[in-house]
Amino acid sequence: MPSSKKQLSSCENVNVKSLIIVSIISFSEYEALDLELDQLNSCLDKLENWNDSLQSRMKDMLENMQKTRVERQLQFNGNSSDTDTQRPQDTN
Repeated sequence: MPSSKKQLSSCENVNVKSLIIVSIISFSEYEALDLELDQLNSCLDKLENWNDSLQSRMKDMLENMQKTRVERQLQFNGNSSDTDTQRPQDTN
């Protein structure tokens, strides 16, 4: 019987060691996953900031284009009314 008791102890030691190794592997896998998630989060933050900046620049550009279009229309309408007043009228 002492032999089987010793053998059981040995098996228990192997199981405990296996659990420790599995726990260590799992912990390091969690650490790696956590690091990867942090990197992804950082990339997403940068992308969000870039998107916000892009939206702001596009809005400014659109406003400038609309302003320029209105100014050109006013200028064109002003020039065409000047041209209309300068045309000689038919005397027939």
